[in-house]
Amino acid sequence: LRKHILIDGHQTQEVDFSGFHVSLAYGLEGHTPPTDPYVLDFIADGLTGVEQRRIVKLLALTAINAKDRKTAFMAFRGQINRDTIDKIQGVRFTDDFLTSLLEAFLDQNTPIAHYLCTDKGVELMAIDGNITTKIIRHFTCKNVPILTVHDSYIVEFGYEDELIKIMNKACEEELGITGFRLKSEK
Repeated sequence: LRKHILIDGHQTQEVDFSGFHVSLAYGLEGHTPPTDPYVLDFIADGLTGVEQRRIVKLLALTAINAKDRKTAFMAFRGQINRDTIDKIQGVRFTDDFLTSLLEAFLDQNTPIAHYLCTDKGVELMAIDGNITTKIIRHFTCKNVPILTVHDSYIVEFGYEDELIKIMNKACEEELGITGFRLKSEK
């Protein structure tokens, strides 16, 4: 429904950080994140590339917020069971299957491997929150409405270039780096 949001009767633009917590982890390690960290070098049996990317993304983000693999896998299965859109026929999300995907993700993202299954999510959420606060503060001081949804920001159409500039500035102030991938949608 976000694409239907109007501010003062005007169309809006949504800009979000792409793979933000993974990108934050890379930034904290002084590395530029890969273009798409969720695409693996292989496709598991029973999955399409699109399905696997969605699964790996959910698994990686769940693992960032989990204290160990067992907790990550249980939380992943709980989420996948709630997401009826993501039902994949014939695929069983066993610990062995999830381990193979997680290991492949870790192998391809070694600079941030220590962020997974070690309860680092709260640390990344704090940084994310600090960045969001800087973005909100900027637009509030200008008396320009801004809406936030996780790592996504919605402004009235015409403010998107300023929003992108402020998103990058907030990241630079918080982490000392810029160049996070951003996605924009009218």
